[in-house]
Amino acid sequence: MATAVYQFFLLNFEESLFFVDHYKDLMNVSKEVLQSEIEVAKNCILQSTDKKKYNFKSCEKGFNKTDFS
Repeated sequence: MATAVYQFFLLNFEESLFFVDHYKDLMNVSKEVLQSEIEVAKNCILQSTDKKKYNFKSCEKGFNKTDFS
């Protein structure tokens, strides 16, 4: 599960399906809509940076343990 959550934060939909499938009904989320939103987020990030790839490590420092407890 931890790997799937990490992949979700990396905006890798296919690799995060275990996490998505586990919580989609509880959160009332459509997988198709979520996949589309992830693609939109990726495109926004790529258009707003000079980098060719989204780098979660650059955003990761903004999180801390208390955010998830």
